[in-house]
Amino acid sequence: MTRFDELSLQYMAGFTDGEGCISLPSAGSNYYRKGSCKKYYYISPKVVIANTRRDVLQKFKNQFGGYISPGKAANSKWKPVFSYQLEHKRALTFIKAIYPFLVLKRKQAELIFKYYKVSNGRTKRAFTEYRLNRLRSLKMEMHVLNKRGAI
Repeated sequence: MTRFDELSLQYMAGFTDGEGCISLPSAGSNYYRKGSCKKYYYISPKVVIANTRRDVLQKFKNQFGGYISPGKAANSKWKPVFSYQLEHKRALTFIKAIYPFLVLKRKQAELIFKYYKVSNGRTKRAFTEYRLNRLRSLKMEMHVLNKRGAI
């Protein structure tokens, strides 16, 4: 791989600051096994970067994995948009790599680090009520940070 095939971490951080979203999406589910039912709470870090330049997003994918999916332009006159996504530990690896250079998404990255401390790196399991409440609290903090117009 030549130098020009890779993007610098500084560039990736700036691109993520401007075009990306760092979040903690969640869902709940019941797990049934041999007549018993356990409630699981699923929460996992996610990074999404949307842009019309698939070639740039492909360089992100080449360096960190993940996937690119086509999106729909809101207006037929606009260029097609693509979405680069990382989840779970790949999202954490990416965030750790670009963290020193993040500006606008720095607080979101710090919440991801807190999440991993609270969850012990697990994303799907039956958490204690105390731990589950801490995870939900982090998720709400992330929601506030990602709200439109938030600084």
